[in-house]
Amino acid sequence: MITPTTIKRKIWISTKRAKELMECSDDSVLRLLECGAIDGHRRTLRGWWRVDYDSVCAYMQYLENGGSIKDWLELRRQEKEVQK
Repeated sequence: MITPTTIKRKIWISTKRAKELMECSDDSVLRLLECGAIDGHRRTLRGWWRVDYDSVCAYMQYLENGGSIKDWLELRRQEKEVQK
């Protein structure tokens, strides 16, 4: 049974907050969004990005544990195929 306490809501952050967490540039955050390394969306076609906080944390943890960006992208691709 699903109760209000078992539903986890996504936390969306700005690209500015994401860049502060990852200690990188705005352009790097945009590149990570566009290549699928982190999750995000735009409310409008040319609007500001909203970034999924959990995906940023997972990405940073993977890199801190010695993983490479190339391997992370491959894992993300495989996860999305399984979800289909």
